[in-house]
Amino acid sequence: ATFAAAVVRRRVVGTATSRRPIVRRRDEQRTTDKTRRADPPHRPPGGTASRTEGYEVQKSEAEWQRQLSSVEYFVLRNGGTEPPNSSPLVKEKRAGEFRCAGCGVPLFASSAKFDSGTGWPSFATQLPAVAVESSALEFLAGAAIRAGRCGGHLGDRFLDGALFPGTAAAVSGQRYCVDGSATVFYPADGSAPVRGEFDPAKPRELPAW
Repeated sequence: ATFAAAVVRRRVVGTATSRRPIVRRRDEQRTTDKTRRADPPHRPPGGTASRTEGYEVQKSEAEWQRQLSSVEYFVLRNGGTEPPNSSPLVKEKRAGEFRCAGCGVPLFASSAKFDSGTGWPSFATQLPAVAVESSALEFLAGAAIRAGRCGGHLGDRFLDGALFPGTAAAVSGQRYCVDGSATVFYPADGSAPVRGEFDPAKPRELPAW
């Protein structure tokens, strides 16, 4: 069921030029080992793929923490999930573009947005910069989606678009359930961008389900 699915979502060494072995002094080896231990690639909870390795935009976690708000960091870098109906972008209906709050890459067009009733901004289709983490169980539990430029967590994709008749999702067969806090909305009329992060202290409207 649509609402059940919505609940489920809320969760390359140098090459030697001779045959002579390369020998390092012990103090050099200790320094190298300490460096490796001190700056490991960031991996989200649960042991899933790195949110740093292989992406165009790479920053240390300290740099991300300085750039992002605590809520944006929680969602984008730790794979957190915002409460339903908490993001101001849930009800955003203006023409425009939704971009990553971390790297600014365009993610979704407003024309693909529809009201899913789940409490999270929902889209029927994606723009090229959205990366989907393929999963054999996507038809049951969905598949995580990320910003393809920085690896930031965005939400999940579900294959339940047919459950939303009369919407673009019924045609695409897909529903991109997005944490608004991971995005910034840029209105087509050039007015001020709207950050999608939620305010933890603000009372929230409960979803119909």
